[in-house]
This record gives sequence, structure tokens and C-alpha cells, in this order.
Amino acid sequence: PEGGRSTELTHPMSPKNLQQHFDDAHQSTRLAITVAAFAELLRDSPFSEDLSAELIYELATSAITTDESQQELLSLISALR
Repeated sequence: PEGGRSTELTHPMSPKNLQQHFDDAHQSTRLAITVAAFAELLRDSPFSEDLSAELIYELATSAITTDESQQELLSLISALR
């Protein structure tokens, strides 16, 4: 930030809570959540203990469009299953 100081804000969210309304979220929001979850799983983050490759694939199939780069992401997620 141009102000020279920033404060990180965090709010823990469980994937179980997100699934209740995930399908109602905008496609770009669903895609962002999918990408973040995939990254957390790949790096074996402690925040990914409730995630699985299968769950992320399910999230991805409802978030990814026919865009070539998004289809490539779906292929990467599928390979992890």
C-alpha cells in the first residue's frame, strides 16, 4: 500500500461452510475459491486438512468455463485425483 503500512485481516473459513452457498456465488468467486483451495492442497497447508482432490475437482467443475486456461487448471486438478 502507498500508506507504507498494512494490516493483514484473517477470517477462518471451513470448506463445509462454503459449500452451503457455493453454487450461488458468482463464477469468478467460485473459480478464485477453487484456485486457492488447490494451491493449499498442493503445498500441504495445515489449512487444507478438510480438503481432498475429489472435493476440489467438484468445486472446479462448477466454477470453470470453456476458457483454455481454466480447462488447463481442470486438467491439473483432475490429475491430482
